[in-house]
Amino acid sequence: MKLISTEKLKSGMIVARPIISDAGILLLNSDVILNERLIELIKRRGIPFLYVKDDRIDTDVKPLISPDDTAKAVYVIKKAFDQALQSSLRRSSQMNLELLDDIVSGIVEIISRQNDLIVHLIDIKNADSYTFQHSLQVMTISLMIGKSLDMTKNQLHNLGMGAVLHDIGKVGIPKSILNKEGPLTEEERSIVRQHPRIGFEFLQDCPLVWPTARSVVLQHHEKWDGSGYPRGLAGEDIHIYSRIVTPVNVYDALISKRPYQESMLPHQAYYY
Repeated sequence: MKLISTEKLKSGMIVARPIISDAGILLLNSDVILNERLIELIKRRGIPFLYVKDDRIDTDVKPLISPDDTAKAVYVIKKAFDQALQSSLRRSSQMNLELLDDIVSGIVEIISRQNDLIVHLIDIKNADSYTFQHSLQVMTISLMIGKSLDMTKNQLHNLGMGAVLHDIGKVGIPKSILNKEGPLTEEERSIVRQHPRIGFEFLQDCPLVWPTARSVVLQHHEKWDGSGYPRGLAGEDIHIYSRIVTPVNVYDALISKRPYQESMLPHQAYYY
């Protein structure tokens, strides 16, 4: 099994890991033999790369999260974002995140039982939607890091809730700006930079999202040198959860194909 750019896919290659849509629907299962029509579909979905079988590489690690659990997680994350959007339209901050809380708890349990997390680093990146799959990926990698730091399950759960909801404030940003091809204007950048505060305010009345988790939503664009936003925090003034999520957020963005950028391969993003 090997990871390959979709631009290098050829007819006859065999899918090694399934592809799941943002609605939690299985688009392409493992063991499917690719043809030109399927390759074109994969490219149109904006999937930057996927796993294909390769007998020369003796690596066949099962996904960290099963396809069914991944589909369920992506669906629940999408519902949480939809709920946030409806709340913003009603000017209400009431959100029910019990299903999302259960998803985070389940993934914390999975990661807590694993000893070889590094091989799973990019196991769940084969989806055609950016926002919801990105949230799941950022949460999963952040939890891997948290486990390596010997965090307790309660700490991991709070880290996971903050990570999976870090971009929830983007529901308050016009899609025309978020999906714009080409560079943003200074005014548009200023609008985008409001999303951490918007997300933080959305979650203020959610009892399942503790203050430490909300800090991730507010601080995930702060930088160690103080050059980030929205508050220009620096060093240890930034919560440890946020210091974990921030580079993971950047890493996953770099390996994702977006309207304004091509994706990097994971090893390229790692050394970015």
